[in-house]
Amino acid sequence: MTSTAESTAGPPPPPGPPADPASAGEVAPSSTVPGLVVLAVVGLVVAGVIVVAPAQYGLLVLMAAIALVAVVLGLASPALAAAYLLVSAFLRQALPTGPLPTDAFVLAFGGLLAALLVRRVQGARSVPVGRLGYVVAAYVAWTLFSAVSAHTYDAVFPSDGTEIDLLRFVLVGTVMPLVVLLVGIAVLSRSGGVEVLVRTTLLIGGYSAYVSIMQFHGPAALVWPSYAAGSDVWVGRAIGVVNQPAAHGLLLVVGYVVALMVASEPWRARTTRVGAALLALACAYSVFLTYTRAVYVALALVVVLGVWLARGWRTGFVLTGLVGVAGAAANFASLATTSRETGGIGSTNEIDDRLNINATGVWATLREPVTGWGVGRFGAVNTYHHQQFSPEIPWERGYAIAAHNDLLAVSSELGLVGAALWLTIVVVVAVRLVRGLRRTSGDPTRGRLVLVALLAYVSWIVSGLLVDQRFFDVSNLLVMALVGAAIGVAERTVVPRSHPVRGDEAVPA
Repeated sequence: MTSTAESTAGPPPPPGPPADPASAGEVAPSSTVPGLVVLAVVGLVVAGVIVVAPAQYGLLVLMAAIALVAVVLGLASPALAAAYLLVSAFLRQALPTGPLPTDAFVLAFGGLLAALLVRRVQGARSVPVGRLGYVVAAYVAWTLFSAVSAHTYDAVFPSDGTEIDLLRFVLVGTVMPLVVLLVGIAVLSRSGGVEVLVRTTLLIGGYSAYVSIMQFHGPAALVWPSYAAGSDVWVGRAIGVVNQPAAHGLLLVVGYVVALMVASEPWRARTTRVGAALLALACAYSVFLTYTRAVYVALALVVVLGVWLARGWRTGFVLTGLVGVAGAAANFASLATTSRETGGIGSTNEIDDRLNINATGVWATLREPVTGWGVGRFGAVNTYHHQQFSPEIPWERGYAIAAHNDLLAVSSELGLVGAALWLTIVVVVAVRLVRGLRRTSGDPTRGRLVLVALLAYVSWIVSGLLVDQRFFDVSNLLVMALVGAAIGVAERTVVPRSHPVRGDEAVPA
């Protein structure tokens, strides 16, 4: 017999993401002031458009008001501010600067910092970032010291005179992604921040897949921005909105794993899960269209790890692996060719480039082992001191171009001190992700998130073995945001007593 309370309680609520016990008692940012500001702005816009502004300025006033509303909402939510940053970085080349003093994503980064300040003033708590924060601060300080110090060569590619804006290079390639990593740990893992990141990732990955598929199978008129429909530099390869096949491919791999996670979550609506599964399929196919071996390796490794680790939701990884193997077998003749335009991966030119570039990086590190040649100077070193990996590789391969390995790029420009700091960050983040995966092993929802972040991080590391990712923006930001949020979620997860945490796991590194 049921009690009166039970009989009148009604049907149970629909399934959803588990409640976050760590957020109980947290001081939430006040929504009253932003709400009043939004209403006031909307009222002023209506009055301005109807009464004050001339007809030709009405649209301008309306756009300015919408931007102001977005700013106010972003200041009230660091997660939304992070989404602004990711989307504006994704559209960096597509959006004109116009009257703005700099790129929109740089302003969005400032907005994220402002949102964190507002949150701090309101007294909201954050997840401790641990000793990782000190290592990040030391690495950023060492990079800035290198940027302002005198060096043998200027930050320029002498072969064509292309100069590197050091302030922007350090800000975009070093400061932004590492700050977003720490923000992800401290803030984005709270109060719906993870869901905002997931939806933003699906948006970026979905649109990246769309432009890739339309580039090869649809009318070019339906591709925006127009340059995403093809490039004279990357002939016959999907380049996406970011206009670079390697960075574009990394976005697709991250979109693939996040979409598979969403498709496997039983608490989501059926239509959402089906749509996410189709999106994962589109992202995986679009990876093939990049015709980029580094991205192929990243996706293959992600699929293998997914089959191994994704307990309870490995079906998507298994199907992807089977389709991939069958497709490779059916098109082996094309894949074995040296034609990149038809998907061939047999060309040795890129391999020879990287071997010579890496030989130059090792030489440069040994010649300036402490402070390096200076941040942004690898192009100059690779012009005046280009090295040959072996007599069998033509000397001119890889000449006068940027580094194609994260660690060697850092060691040659910032010396062994900078390389040690950078490698410490990479290793500590990996360790915390692995610990987080163990910690959330009994929680399917949080465990999936941490595994997705780990897979995204693995794909990012693979990409960094073959390119200098400091020249990229949104791919670094997206991976670091997801990784940081996953670490924060894992370290706030309450571990059952039947699964005690070892002492070295309890204190974040």
